[in-house]
Amino acid sequence: MDAKQIIDAMRANYLRCTSYEDRGSVSIVTRTLARDKILNGSFSSTFIRPNLLRFELTTEEAEVKRRFMLQSDGDSVRAFAEYTPDVRPVQTFAFDSFKGAIQTVAGITDGVTNTVLSLLGEINPKWAFLNASTFQRSDDEVIEAVPCYKIEFVIDPFVANEGTAWVSIDSFTLRRLEERTVYTQEFRALALEQTKMFLEAEGISQNEEDRTISLTSIISFAEVTFNNSISIDKITDHRF
Repeated sequence: MDAKQIIDAMRANYLRCTSYEDRGSVSIVTRTLARDKILNGSFSSTFIRPNLLRFELTTEEAEVKRRFMLQSDGDSVRAFAEYTPDVRPVQTFAFDSFKGAIQTVAGITDGVTNTVLSLLGEINPKWAFLNASTFQRSDDEVIEAVPCYKIEFVIDPFVANEGTAWVSIDSFTLRRLEERTVYTQEFRALALEQTKMFLEAEGISQNEEDRTISLTSIISFAEVTFNNSISIDKITDHRF
């Protein structure tokens, strides 16, 4: 199988499921002129078509822990974020619709929901790896004892946004996704000019040392399960 056939087979696997569960981890390293910012976290998802979802993400960055939960129970779509220590008050969110919620929370979820829900066909963000401009198969590898196809891809050559996907040979599930963005000089110059204009308009001083040079995100899936018998109890949480 070539790279595109593998990606298409994986995508079909996710699109035809009626329910979905996962458990995994996320790691993001953001390199700036001053320092590296490191975020580590874990997540879990439970989804029943068409619109029942529970997503939970716990992360730690610079000794601050954050817990985020999104719940869509068929009647309402709500979310909250809490922090340890209490660097800010608990944030609560209410959304008008399921679609509106999942299109809004990508940044809050450090890209995890973008990956999961684009695989499930619920959203189609421009920068999702499924919309990469090129795919190329590399040598197969074993990831956490799971034999995997290894697929290299390029999303946007102008930004130098590329990555690697490892797809289980046996189950055609995504086991690991690594996305690497090393901002080109042209892109950094354009972004700097736009940022400068925005900050000046808002009266905010600019810290040159915090400019991002590169970003690496790794999302790993320890468990992926399709079509389990899932009750509404696995969706709802007492916090809501």
